[in-house]
Amino acid sequence: MRGFTMFLVVMLHVVSNSMKFIPISIHLLQFFRMPTFFFISGFIAYKPLEVWTTSHYGRQMRKKAFVQIIPALIFTVFYQAWMKPEPLLEYFTHVGDYILYYWFTFALFAMFVIYYALSWVAHRFNNERIMVIGMIVVSVVTATVYVCHRFPNPSVVRNLHVDDLMWTIQFFTMGVLARKYKDNFFAIIKNRWFNAVVIVLMFVCAYICMNDKRYVPGFFFIHYCLGCWLGIMILFTFFKRKEEFFNSNSRLARVMVFIGRRTLDIYLLHFFFLPPMEWMRPFIEGGQNALLQWGVSAVLAAVVVTLCMIVSEIIRSSDLLAHWLLGVTKKREDKNNG
Repeated sequence: MRGFTMFLVVMLHVVSNSMKFIPISIHLLQFFRMPTFFFISGFIAYKPLEVWTTSHYGRQMRKKAFVQIIPALIFTVFYQAWMKPEPLLEYFTHVGDYILYYWFTFALFAMFVIYYALSWVAHRFNNERIMVIGMIVVSVVTATVYVCHRFPNPSVVRNLHVDDLMWTIQFFTMGVLARKYKDNFFAIIKNRWFNAVVIVLMFVCAYICMNDKRYVPGFFFIHYCLGCWLGIMILFTFFKRKEEFFNSNSRLARVMVFIGRRTLDIYLLHFFFLPPMEWMRPFIEGGQNALLQWGVSAVLAAVVVTLCMIVSEIIRSSDLLAHWLLGVTKKREDKNNG
């Protein structure tokens, strides 16, 4: 599921960054891509038997900082030097503009900070409901502040990507709760009536999106979040139903699983390989060219992902580079060798 979602991320960036426009047919991918990543991250983050001692909390925070913050900062500098070289001092005066490319890792790290802190507090009081209620309260409050645009310092909010955290932490929370109440969650998504309603509502959201009804305050945000929730449910249900296939030894399954294991590598690298394709825009614009838009975007995304995987393998051939650039650790291999 992560591999497929990563492919959608690259596909959308190929269109928006390379061709400098987003057709409506592909714009609908916004409902599926990043929200699903945050959902999966929350789903994986929750471990029922995890004991949140102070030392464990410190280890987890160091681990997440090394994997999500340091590589993103290094690649931010690389990307700036590669694409938009300028004097060093000028670069640091508006570094927030540049980390925009890797906002996902910074926002995800902030979500882990909040989740780990609440988990630690819940452990101290021996009451896991503190974590559950805390995550829900944080999600509701941040979404409300986002809709109302009550930012005390808009420039700081933008540079630190606080606004990205505000509207996306709800999906991380959704993943945590889905994993905690896994049996109930799976029972719901297996219900045929639930699946039918979700698909119908998704078509309604897509129709509203294509008609661009944004004139009611807060309406677009609510509609967009609903579309993201529905998109997550559709993707998760599909991959859950096809779990046997993706656990098989077929070539497509192996490729998707491999991409899923290298999502961070692809995310960090793919901006360097987005081709300048704005010249193609006049040939594929228009609602009647939806099939062509998807075909061209998918082919280019496949090329970009392939290049990222090649460079990833080259970087990973050096333990030192893999450790600092991609956050790769060798603990398992060291234990086995020991």
